[in-house]
Amino acid sequence: MKFQAKHMWMSLPVLLLAMSVSIGMTGYLLASSGHNAETEKDYYSQASNWDAHQTLVASSLELGWKAKVVPGDLVAGNDVDQQLIEVAIRLEDSEGLPVT
Repeated sequence: MKFQAKHMWMSLPVLLLAMSVSIGMTGYLLASSGHNAETEKDYYSQASNWDAHQTLVASSLELGWKAKVVPGDLVAGNDVDQQLIEVAIRLEDSEGLPVT
């Protein structure tokens, strides 16, 4: 059987469908594997309470509190190559005083 041009044109829709399915499966596998960075936990609840969340954000901004990270000294770790750093977080109000 000789390969004719009509065979090429008949295989084009099959090739396009196979390509579409493979792209869809690749997207699904990439989205469903890995860590939880791809998904938002409790999305529906967050969307339902969006106005209440924005009210909390606005009231928090009105307080003017700031968090400052204060690095400490190096602490020896378990491994030779690993060193840990002590970190303190300092909360300050809008006037720069510590929050108690």
